[in-house]
Amino acid sequence: MTALTLPVNHKLVIEELPESSRHLISFDKKYLQLMKDMSGILIDRTKTIDFYNGAFDFPNITPIPKITTPLSTEECIEESVFQLSVIAKHKKIYILWSGGIDSSVALLGIWKYGKRLFNNNEVTVLHSPSSVRESPFLYDWIVKNKILTEEVGSVTKYLKDQPQGSSGTSDEKNIYVTGELGDQIMGNFHNLSTFPLLNDEENFLSKDIFSFLKPIHDKEKKDAWGEAAHLLYDNRKTDIETVFDMLSWITFTCKYEHPKYRLWLSAERRIPTYNFFDTDEFQNWSLNNNWREKCNGNWWTQYKMTWKKFIYDITGNEHALTMYKQSSLVIDHIDEIMQDRRTRYIDQNFEVRSIFE
Repeated sequence: MTALTLPVNHKLVIEELPESSRHLISFDKKYLQLMKDMSGILIDRTKTIDFYNGAFDFPNITPIPKITTPLSTEECIEESVFQLSVIAKHKKIYILWSGGIDSSVALLGIWKYGKRLFNNNEVTVLHSPSSVRESPFLYDWIVKNKILTEEVGSVTKYLKDQPQGSSGTSDEKNIYVTGELGDQIMGNFHNLSTFPLLNDEENFLSKDIFSFLKPIHDKEKKDAWGEAAHLLYDNRKTDIETVFDMLSWITFTCKYEHPKYRLWLSAERRIPTYNFFDTDEFQNWSLNNNWREKCNGNWWTQYKMTWKKFIYDITGNEHALTMYKQSSLVIDHIDEIMQDRRTRYIDQNFEVRSIFE
C-alpha cells in the first residue's frame, strides 16, 4: 500500500487517523516539532528544507520574487488596490474584515484608492460579532461612512455555504478580499508558549541571532530548530540582524503557502479570494525592511506601526495607534470546519483534496 504523502500537519493528522492507518503517513519525523511549534503546515518556498522527506513534490505556487528597490508602504497598498480593481471587474467585492490590523488596512486601502467601488455599491464588508468587539472604533467609522455591511456568525461557514459556479468555484460573481499574509509580510512570530523569552523585547531584538535556541532544553527539539534555522539563514535573501529578523524569515519562507489558502481549506473548495498582501510589491517591501521598520524598538507597541499609522491617517482615531496583534475571530472559527481543515491540502491543480477521499 502506498504511503499517504500529503502537505498537512502530520502530527495532528496522525493523532486523528485510526491506528491501522497511521503507518501510511510519510513525513520527516525530525521536523514534527517545528510543525507543532509553528502551528501549521510548513512549506519552504526557498526549497532549502523538505519537511516531508521527499514524499511530496510541492508546486512552487508563490515563489519569492527577485529583490529590487521597494515601493513605499503607501505605494504597495495603492498597487494592491489597483490589481484588485482589475481582477474584480464586474464582480461584487466582499471584504472579510476581522477587526484586526491587516484586514483593516485592506478595507481602508480600498476605500482610499478605490473609492468609486464603494460609490457604486460594489463593496460589502463581511464581518462577525467579534470583528466589532475587536475594533469598535473602526466599525463606527464604517457605519458613519455608510459602507455596506453584512454580519454573519461564522465567516468560514458563510463561505462554505455560498453557491458554487459552473467551474466548481463559489459564486463566480463575487470575490473575497482577505488580510491573510499580513503577518508573513510584516514578520510575525508569536509562539511565546514555546519561546517565552521572546516576550521580552531585549531577547526578541537581540543581535545574537540564534540566541532563541539557548532556552530549549530538549536536545531533539533544539537540534531540529537549530538545523532548520541555520539552513534558512545560510540561504537567506534578506538582511538578518536580530532574532526577530531570523524568525520572521522562517515565517516568510515556510508559513506563507498554507495561510494563503486557509479559506479554501476551511470551505473544502476553491474560493475566488484576493489576498491583499500577496503581491510582489509587498513581498519586496518585506525583503527590504527588517526590524527597524517592522517593529521599531518595542515589539508590542510599535509592531506594524506603519500600517497602524495608515489606519490612523484615514480614520483620525487615535485608537488605531494602539491596535495590537491578536488572533482574530477565534471564537467564530472554532467549529468543525476549522477542525477538519488539518486533513486537507492543495494539490498541483490548485484543488482542495482530503486524505479521506
